[in-house]
Amino acid sequence: CVIGTLAAAATVGLDVVVNVPAVTPSGQAPGIGVVVTGVGIDPAGAVASPTVITLAPGSVQGFVLPGETIATGTTATPADNTIAAFRLPKSGIGAPIELRVETAGTATFCGGKACSGKIVFLSPFAGYTNPRQPARLYLTWDKTVAGRGTKSKIYVQKAVGGPIVRVKDCRNTHKHLADPSPCIHEKERIRGGDIRFEIVLLSGDPRFARR
Repeated sequence: CVIGTLAAAATVGLDVVVNVPAVTPSGQAPGIGVVVTGVGIDPAGAVASPTVITLAPGSVQGFVLPGETIATGTTATPADNTIAAFRLPKSGIGAPIELRVETAGTATFCGGKACSGKIVFLSPFAGYTNPRQPARLYLTWDKTVAGRGTKSKIYVQKAVGGPIVRVKDCRNTHKHLADPSPCIHEKERIRGGDIRFEIVLLSGDPRFARR
């Protein structure tokens, strides 16, 4: 991480997202340290120990590099029944991403009816507008909220407070082509009853849910 040129006695704060199995009671992440060095001058000093903030269950945030993935979890369970994973194509400069799975609004979000599972919030992101190189959003639901399975409908709200509309299947599901954006590329049943949908999309589509 290149900080740049700092004035004398200046300070800078860095937010770093790290996956660790646990944190100690003191709030320090085990095995994490920060080293700052100077270019052409003596190494910088007075580096503070990291302060750990644990994200709420069902949420994740961080800078996603091209070709990389960020996810709210690995496996859907009855207690955590909706898992979201977001992947950028192997192009562009990357983007800061927040994924959040929440229950607020599920009673009326899905076409004015109750949703199966939870609502997934994807923060708006910029720089990815080529339909042939779209981002990918993987949504997985536990079998306890499988509902109609692969026949379920997905709804999206592209802007906060905007209209909620059904997500259509991609016009060409043989390719990862975001036409229209967003669109459903693949639907499948996995792990003895769980279901997973793959949605391809371009920049700026924030909320998804299913019924």
